Formats: sequence, C-alpha cells, structure tokens
Amino acid sequence: MIIVVQEAGVGIQKWTCFGSGGTPVDAAKQTATINLQVAFFGERQAKFQQSLFATACIMSAAAESGW
Repeated sequence: MIIVVQEAGVGIQKWTCFGSGGTPVDAAKQTATINLQVAFFGERQAKFQQSLFATACIMSAAAESGW
C-alpha cells in the first residue's frame, strides 16, 4: 500500500492512497483532504471526522491490495 501526501494549503494535506497498482482505481474514494489544524486541535467530533477521512483512504487502498 502506498500513501502519497501532498500539501494542499496551509495546514492542509491531500492524501492519495493506492494498493497494488501504480494509480488509484477509484480516485474519488482513494483521496482524502486532511485539515491538520482540525485533526490535532479541533473539537472532538471534528477530529473524529478527519480520522474517518484518513481511514477511508487507507481502507480503500487496502481493499485494492486484496486485504
């Protein structure tokens, strides 16, 4: 599994997660935008939402890899 992290603004990261191939099979499901300010310092529910974005990206890549 590969996770490519790109800066997408101040405190914002764009994650692209893919498994066995060289590119994502479904880019919409395998891409997440993570707001680091919210992820680390936000209210509980907002932090949880950011973790869900990251988890969905990672799990999509894992599924592509046959996990």
